[in-house]
Amino acid sequence: MILSIKNIHKSYGNLNVLQDFSLELDKSRIHCFFGPSGCGKTTLMHVMAGILKPDSGEIIIPKDIRFSYIFQEERLLPWMTVEENVALVLQDLKDQGSIERQVKASLSLVELNDFAKYFPSELSGGMRQRVSIARAFAYEGEVLAMDEPFKGLHLKLKQNLMDAIYKYWTLHKPYTYFITHDIDDALYIADDIYIFDGPPMRLVEKINIQIPHELRKDHPELLMDYKIKLSNQTTSLTQPSN
Repeated sequence: MILSIKNIHKSYGNLNVLQDFSLELDKSRIHCFFGPSGCGKTTLMHVMAGILKPDSGEIIIPKDIRFSYIFQEERLLPWMTVEENVALVLQDLKDQGSIERQVKASLSLVELNDFAKYFPSELSGGMRQRVSIARAFAYEGEVLAMDEPFKGLHLKLKQNLMDAIYKYWTLHKPYTYFITHDIDDALYIADDIYIFDGPPMRLVEKINIQIPHELRKDHPELLMDYKIKLSNQTTSLTQPSN
């Protein structure tokens, strides 16, 4: 199955962010949106999720599809505990036992079961972001969309969270895509890396990673050719044109 947008236009005043832009994503791979700040990545993600309405164009997604969305900010309610924040997305479930099991399973994936009764103010920034990821897991949307979910986190924690996301993806197989500016994050978890420039946004190159996920943590040298290629593209995009 394919999630597709065709000939999308989106402007803010006189600024054309998306101009006749098309993209197709399948659920058999994890997709990364990579490119300089301001090129339109977040706008693209919001259009795909229905948060923003395009000026014109076509969004082709399965009917009644649900989005699990992880924002750059944690967006937790400070007066609710960790488990209550996660349970917020499960209000349609009538059985309290089912809610509790789903919350516990989601917190387990991000290693926060011991902090279920804590309030956000009692957690570090990295832990609060893990709660946001657990909440997205609990919702079990058919699409998992993430806008810089690892921003500001240290390497070990980022890898643990990416391992959790990969485990969740293998279990549920949602359409999965994320935004990052970090080359190592992109190479650690993505199967396809879309390098964008803009505005208006354009696809510079698509890199297909052929190294199995299971080898990437212990054998980062296998990714070196991809890293050099991605680094060179990043340098060329950030250099001013003559």
